[in-house]
Amino acid sequence: MSTARASFTLIAVASRDGFITGPRGEPPREWASPEEQLLFAESVSALDWSFMGRSTHVEAWRPDRRRVVFSRSFRTPLWQHPRRLWVDPERVAFETILAALQPVHPPARCGILGGVQVHDWFAARGLIDAADITIEPVVFGGGLPLFSHGATNDPAAAMAALGLVETNVMTLNAAGSRLHRFSRPASRARR
Repeated sequence: MSTARASFTLIAVASRDGFITGPRGEPPREWASPEEQLLFAESVSALDWSFMGRSTHVEAWRPDRRRVVFSRSFRTPLWQHPRRLWVDPERVAFETILAALQPVHPPARCGILGGVQVHDWFAARGLIDAADITIEPVVFGGGLPLFSHGATNDPAAAMAALGLVETNVMTLNAAGSRLHRFSRPASRARR
C-alpha cells in the first residue's frame, strides 16, 4: 500500500497562546469548549484510524476506536487489541505500519491526535496533509506547544511552515472558540 493513498489530518485544540495543555498538564477535556469537544468527537468518529502517543491513548481511552499507538516499548508492531496496533515508528517502516492496518480496516482517512512527539514525527516526514485546529479563548502562558520545534507557538504559523494554507475559519461559540482548517495546496500535495 502506498502512503499517497492515505491522508493524514492533524486534529488538535490549542489555547490562544498556542499550547495544547497548560503548564500543569491540564488536558483539553478540562478547558476546551463543549462545542470543540463535540466537533472533535464527530471528526474522530469519521476517521479510519487515529495515530497517537501512549499518553494520549490512555488519557482519551475509547475501546471502540481504531488506533495506532506510538510507543518506544515495542520492537515490532503488536496488536494489543483487534483495533489497537502498538508500534515504535522509529523501528518499523511507515509502509509496514500502514500495511498491517489494511486487513483490519483500510487506512484512507487518518487522524493525528497527539501528543507533541507524534505531531513532530509526522511533521518531520511531511505527512501532515491537513489540520483542524480549534483555538480556544484561554491563555496559559506555558505548557506543551503543538510542536516542540519552531520559532513560535502560533498554530497558523506552524501550519504555514509545514506548507499548509488556511482554507476556512468557523466560529464555534459566542466566547470566541474558532476552528481553523488548513490543507496542503493541490499543486504541492504529497504524492
